[in-house]
Amino acid sequence: AFTFDYSERRVGLLSLAREIVSETARLRRVKRVRRLPRKCPVNQGVIWSMHELPDCLVDRLLAYCRANDAKMNDLFVVCAARACARFVPGETNHQRNDIGVGTIIDLRDPTNTTFGLSLGFMQTFLTTEEINDRSCAIKSTSAQSRKIRRHRPAAGSRLRLLVALWE
Repeated sequence: AFTFDYSERRVGLLSLAREIVSETARLRRVKRVRRLPRKCPVNQGVIWSMHELPDCLVDRLLAYCRANDAKMNDLFVVCAARACARFVPGETNHQRNDIGVGTIIDLRDPTNTTFGLSLGFMQTFLTTEEINDRSCAIKSTSAQSRKIRRHRPAAGSRLRLLVALWE
């Protein structure tokens, strides 16, 4: 005999509702992110340079991240956002001052040892004030990263794919 579990359906609907609210908040935040100009006057050639880095730099960066309850990826995101704010031209729009950085993340459960791949997309948003203050930027990025990872970005990624497919 087939039985239907109403509590399981309710959990699924609540999860979907949470994802819709989360996605709406994300889209609202995207509307405050700088846009590239339609005609980008920047020379997009490749520039290469080599720099000698101080000994124990990685150890110092790890210590900095741990002291700020952050991961190395959070630090890389902050560096990318600060570089974009400094070097990438944006449209002049006073309502769009934030910087958004997208990263691809591994969504696999660390306890699952089977071979496979499950990737998701995480976006981090920083205001001009946060970008100008390094410690504020790392704290904001770390908080966003923890929140996204805690709320299982796989569901959000699936929701975005379903909406794109529907559209």
